[in-house]
Amino acid sequence: MKTASRAARTLSDILKLCDEDLQKVEAGLVLSAKSALPLVDDINKYLHKSGGKRFRPLFLLLSSRLCGFKGESVMSVGVVVELIHVATLVHDDIIDDAYVRRGRPSVNAKWGNQVTVLAGDWLYMTSFALALELRNFRVLDTLIGITRKMVEGELMQLERSGRLDISMEEQLEICERKTADLFSGCGRLGAILADVGPKEEKRLASCGRSLGMAFQLIDDLLDYTSSEDTLGKPVLKDLQEGKATSPIIGLIQRATKEEVQFTREVFNQQDFTRSNKEEIIRLIGSYRVLEECRHQAEKY
Repeated sequence: MKTASRAARTLSDILKLCDEDLQKVEAGLVLSAKSALPLVDDINKYLHKSGGKRFRPLFLLLSSRLCGFKGESVMSVGVVVELIHVATLVHDDIIDDAYVRRGRPSVNAKWGNQVTVLAGDWLYMTSFALALELRNFRVLDTLIGITRKMVEGELMQLERSGRLDISMEEQLEICERKTADLFSGCGRLGAILADVGPKEEKRLASCGRSLGMAFQLIDDLLDYTSSEDTLGKPVLKDLQEGKATSPIIGLIQRATKEEVQFTREVFNQQDFTRSNKEEIIRLIGSYRVLEECRHQAEKY
């Protein structure tokens, strides 16, 4: 009992320190986003005010603290991973033709696609310029590898856009590349900064990958269970964008021929009336697809 109590106190202390570190990351995001060009500065201020959960830098901070690292460089890497994440969101909204992000008009809705593409590029380049300042090539190599996988995940999803005949295995691979690899990288980066060796790097990377998979599966599930006010974006947004995520894949695998035909017609014709949305959500509920998706996330 004493050991468990001591461990709980230690974790509580670590989380408190991470909270302090996260405030420094937040300040770093403000500084890094400043530009001599007023347009870029306005976009960056708008993005920062949009907020965000900062899960990725927080997991990085937690990983480094668990490894005993106390250096200031971890805050810089925290800024880098959040900038990479924000850059992907900016580009994703253009690809998806999305006009709402976190309950506000997306950057492309306010400034147009051409400006937004360049703003996303600016964020990527800024993130890697900051990473390069650390002169730690293992950190830089890890970040480049993560970013390449994220782009590959986006390409895989685009290649399958508008299709409902995607297997669950294919969808999980997209989830891993687009989301889980960045979480995994945050765990690995914390261990790299602490220089604790390959065994601990692998363990924290594995932990991050599982966390990222659970995060994405729950995010996919919320698209079918939450409200627009809660999500900050339209319900069934993924389906309307041509993305077959885990809940709809599960429905297609279980539904009757007539129900599959109905779902395909709504999907192909983009006939997302209120009644059609309600019917798709009802069908998913009747086959207990959401419970299975939640169980899969819990396993991760």
